[in-house]
Amino acid sequence: MKTRGHFMNISRVDTCLPYNHLTDQRQSVDHQQWVLSVGSSFLESPRASSHAKPYSSLPPPVMASESEIANTLLFLRFFTAFGLASIAYDHCLTLGMEFKVIWMNPKTGWASKAAFWLNRYLTEVIIAYTVYIFSGSYVQLNDAVSDFNFIWPIKFPIHLGQLCGQFLWIFGSAAIVFGAVTHSIVVLRVYALWDQRTNVARALTVTFFICIVATAAIGIACELKLQPLFKFSPFFTTCILSSMPRLISVAFAVQTFFDVLILVITVYNALERPHRNHSEVITSLANDGFKFILAILFLRSLYLVTSLVGNPGECFATVATCWGFTSIITARLHLRLDSLALKADAGSDIPLPLSLDHSLVRDSSWWDR
Repeated sequence: MKTRGHFMNISRVDTCLPYNHLTDQRQSVDHQQWVLSVGSSFLESPRASSHAKPYSSLPPPVMASESEIANTLLFLRFFTAFGLASIAYDHCLTLGMEFKVIWMNPKTGWASKAAFWLNRYLTEVIIAYTVYIFSGSYVQLNDAVSDFNFIWPIKFPIHLGQLCGQFLWIFGSAAIVFGAVTHSIVVLRVYALWDQRTNVARALTVTFFICIVATAAIGIACELKLQPLFKFSPFFTTCILSSMPRLISVAFAVQTFFDVLILVITVYNALERPHRNHSEVITSLANDGFKFILAILFLRSLYLVTSLVGNPGECFATVATCWGFTSIITARLHLRLDSLALKADAGSDIPLPLSLDHSLVRDSSWWDR
């Protein structure tokens, strides 16, 4: 082993092997340059990093400092944790109504229950998994599993490099499923408003399936492009995305386009109804769930804007957090639709969960009615 000054010229750490940052203090100059080159692209905007070379080549001329990379990782970790806490808190608020309207209602079909489970519970699992991955704590878990494999005769090899790629596939697949479920819930609401106009309803349904297929195809292409870019960084003990392809913005643009279409149809439906003044139009829009459709459009627009102007770390944080808030909105819309059906069926007096006033949800007196 040769020396260069007072640094030891060691080889790079294999990212597919467990790394114990408490005992192994070997930090070579080449390894530090690799960390900074990957971390700098983690902070760059997609426009600046689209022409950057892979991490295996020479580092870019301007490199971010370790403190800047650490600040971005802290933003990513705390922002995703905030999204997880928000969706968990809202789930606790609506848990009683969920059992009453969804799980204990015999007239709720299996499709409605499956859609609610995917929208609510799958989202919580994926966001919790995202918080876990970017926290870096899975490094210690990997060491524990390795020790367990030493004792147990059956081997379960877990490599940190493979774990990053697996997380990316799980996150991307769940995002495609979540987009299809949330759009279907909103489409069912809008479809009910146009039940007397079959042409508009059919056109909306066809557009829905086209957008879902396009999003799935673009999402798979994005996964293939992101796999070689999403690597484990031993220095920061977490997965880092070196750059972000423009194809991600195309996928978000397709979803945003469909949300705009739903919003236009909702407004057009309210204007087509007979009305004497503008206040009746506003009331009609409120009854059609206009503010919640608008909120979903705003959240999906954040996806698109962040993917265009933000760095990969900011994009991951925004997508995960807005994913949670979108799940909250669509879950409350789902509960409203099913509670309206239950209320009309037996004349039961069930409060509607779509109001921002949580007193109705916290009040469990309706449970025994």
